[in-house]
Amino acid sequence: MENVSNDNYRSGAPKLIGGLYPKAILTDEFFDALERARTAPELEHLTPAGFFPLASFELERFDIPRVAEIYETALNFFVQTLAIDRKASLTNVQSLCQLLLCRSGCNNAQGVFPGEVMLALWVAGVEFQLADYFKGGAAFALDYEKMMDAESYKKSGVGFEHIMNPISGKKYIEIVIN
Repeated sequence: MENVSNDNYRSGAPKLIGGLYPKAILTDEFFDALERARTAPELEHLTPAGFFPLASFELERFDIPRVAEIYETALNFFVQTLAIDRKASLTNVQSLCQLLLCRSGCNNAQGVFPGEVMLALWVAGVEFQLADYFKGGAAFALDYEKMMDAESYKKSGVGFEHIMNPISGKKYIEIVIN
């Protein structure tokens, strides 16, 4: 088995995500969803940097290993809900992904892009709503309070316990957004 890359992401052989999840295997459902994303109207103007009205969605512009790592994090740690949570905005979810995944050895060590977060969550089946009144332009059907609870990550087995320790008894992870 080999790690997924943009060059080999659909070659047929089982693919490992690599990075933070070196033994996680991507399923056919992941690759099928990526292919469906090409024609999904809700992703029509999505680029790795986010939504732009004059841009068109091109899967080739996305870094598949980075998207896969965010996808796996969402499947393992983010709790989906039936309703959109305004606090689970694209800006806040991107900041959380940045905190979790921007470290040595991760596919996203160089940073997390909003369009990659959108694509990964869409592939994971997370509902979202686009609107200018949401901070970041979108909000997801995710339980933001559970996502921000450091206890959810401490015994993950993938190393989050080293960066998610609450300080002085605080219950939630602090994310400062400029």
